[in-house]
Amino acid sequence: MVDAAPSDVLGAVNQEPDDHIGLELAFIGELCVAALRASEGGDVGGQAALVDAVARFVHDHLARWAPRLAELVVEGAQTALYRASGYLLARTVEELARLFPRSGEGQLASGA
Repeated sequence: MVDAAPSDVLGAVNQEPDDHIGLELAFIGELCVAALRASEGGDVGGQAALVDAVARFVHDHLARWAPRLAELVVEGAQTALYRASGYLLARTVEELARLFPRSGEGQLASGA
Protein backbone atom coordinates (compact mmCIF):
# COMPACT_ATOMS: atom_id res chain seq x y z
CA MET A 1 0.00 0.00 0.00
CA VAL A 2 2.93 2.34 0.63
CA ASP A 3 3.62 2.90 -3.09
CA ALA A 4 -0.02 2.68 -4.16
CA ALA A 5 -2.01 5.22 -6.11
CA PRO A 6 -5.34 6.51 -4.76
CA SER A 7 -7.37 4.28 -7.08
CA ASP A 8 -5.35 1.24 -5.96
CA VAL A 9 -6.48 1.76 -2.37
CA LEU A 10 -9.92 3.26 -2.86
CA GLY A 11 -11.01 1.52 -6.05
CA ALA A 12 -12.54 3.27 -9.01
CA VAL A 13 -15.08 5.61 -7.42
CA ASN A 14 -17.40 7.08 -10.03
CA GLN A 15 -14.60 6.66 -12.56
CA GLU A 16 -12.92 9.85 -11.36
CA PRO A 17 -9.29 10.43 -12.40
CA ASP A 18 -6.62 9.54 -9.83
CA ASP A 19 -5.80 13.21 -9.28
CA HIS A 20 -9.35 14.17 -8.30
CA ILE A 21 -8.89 16.21 -5.12
CA GLY A 22 -11.49 14.22 -3.19
CA LEU A 23 -9.79 10.93 -4.02
CA GLU A 24 -6.40 12.29 -3.08
CA LEU A 25 -7.59 13.51 0.30
CA ALA A 26 -9.37 10.20 0.91
CA PHE A 27 -6.16 8.36 -0.03
CA ILE A 28 -4.23 10.35 2.59
CA GLY A 29 -6.95 9.51 5.11
CA GLU A 30 -6.67 5.79 4.31
CA LEU A 31 -2.89 5.92 4.75
CA CYS A 32 -3.33 7.67 8.11
CA VAL A 33 -5.83 5.07 9.30
CA ALA A 34 -3.47 2.29 8.19
CA ALA A 35 -0.61 3.97 10.09
CA LEU A 36 -2.76 4.20 13.21
CA ARG A 37 -3.68 0.51 12.93
CA ALA A 38 -0.01 -0.39 12.47
CA SER A 39 0.85 1.62 15.57
CA GLU A 40 -1.92 -0.01 17.60
CA GLY A 41 -0.65 -3.41 16.46
CA GLY A 42 2.91 -2.62 17.52
CA ASP A 43 4.20 -2.51 13.94
CA VAL A 44 6.58 0.41 14.32
CA GLY A 45 8.23 -0.21 10.95
CA GLY A 46 4.89 -0.37 9.17
CA GLN A 47 3.72 2.79 10.87
CA ALA A 48 6.91 4.62 9.90
CA ALA A 49 6.61 3.47 6.29
CA LEU A 50 3.01 4.64 6.08
CA VAL A 51 3.75 8.01 7.68
CA ASP A 52 6.61 8.42 5.21
CA ALA A 53 4.24 7.54 2.37
CA VAL A 54 1.86 10.30 3.49
CA ALA A 55 4.73 12.80 3.64
CA ARG A 56 6.01 11.84 0.21
CA PHE A 57 2.53 11.98 -1.33
CA VAL A 58 1.79 15.37 0.20
CA HIS A 59 5.10 17.00 -0.72
CA ASP A 60 5.85 15.28 -4.03
CA HIS A 61 2.34 15.45 -5.44
CA LEU A 62 -0.51 17.16 -3.61
CA ALA A 63 1.34 20.29 -2.47
CA ARG A 64 2.55 20.88 -6.01
CA TRP A 65 -0.88 21.59 -7.48
CA ALA A 66 -3.60 21.68 -4.80
CA PRO A 67 -2.73 25.19 -3.53
CA ARG A 68 -3.29 26.57 -7.04
CA LEU A 69 -6.58 24.67 -7.27
CA ALA A 70 -7.63 26.23 -3.97
CA GLU A 71 -6.76 29.70 -5.30
CA LEU A 72 -8.81 29.10 -8.45
CA VAL A 73 -11.78 27.91 -6.40
CA VAL A 74 -11.63 31.02 -4.21
CA GLU A 75 -11.19 33.34 -7.20
CA GLY A 76 -14.02 31.76 -9.18
CA ALA A 77 -16.44 31.20 -6.32
CA GLN A 78 -19.80 32.85 -6.67
CA THR A 79 -21.00 31.75 -3.26
CA ALA A 80 -19.55 31.83 0.23
CA LEU A 81 -19.75 28.03 0.40
CA TYR A 82 -17.42 27.51 -2.56
CA ARG A 83 -15.09 30.28 -1.43
CA ALA A 84 -14.88 28.64 1.99
CA SER A 85 -14.16 25.26 0.42
CA GLY A 86 -11.20 26.80 -1.41
CA TYR A 87 -9.86 28.28 1.83
CA LEU A 88 -10.42 24.96 3.60
CA LEU A 89 -8.49 23.08 0.92
CA ALA A 90 -5.59 25.54 1.07
CA ARG A 91 -5.36 25.28 4.87
CA THR A 92 -5.69 21.49 4.78
CA VAL A 93 -2.74 21.15 2.40
CA GLU A 94 -0.68 23.57 4.53
CA GLU A 95 -1.42 21.55 7.66
CA LEU A 96 -0.67 18.22 5.99
CA ALA A 97 2.69 19.57 4.87
CA ARG A 98 3.41 20.80 8.40
CA LEU A 99 2.26 17.65 10.16
CA PHE A 100 4.02 15.28 7.75
CA PRO A 101 7.44 16.81 7.02
CA ARG A 102 9.64 15.38 4.28
CA SER A 103 11.94 12.59 5.36
CA GLY A 104 14.95 14.12 7.08
CA GLU A 105 13.13 17.33 8.01
CA GLY A 106 12.18 16.13 11.46
CA GLN A 107 9.75 13.75 13.02
CA LEU A 108 6.00 13.71 12.66
CA ALA A 109 4.88 17.03 14.04
CA SER A 110 2.84 17.20 17.21
CA GLY A 111 -0.64 18.65 17.17
CA ALA A 112 0.68 21.82 18.82
